[in-house]
Amino acid sequence: MDNKVTAIDRLAELVREYRFPIEALKGVIGRISSWQGSTNDDPYLWQQVRYFEELIKQGYVTKRK
Repeated sequence: MDNKVTAIDRLAELVREYRFPIEALKGVIGRISSWQGSTNDDPYLWQQVRYFEELIKQGYVTKRK
């Protein structure tokens, strides 16, 4: 069994763990909903993960309690 985390899994994990600005959430949701890829592990989705991780790194989000 492959326990590899997909980009979609990682995005969901980040959203559960952190409070992102509404603009960031809307942006990522908009980009994902218009995305034409076929897997939950597409490089484009990983780009969205990196965007969220960069917001965390830069201190634009707070951790949920």
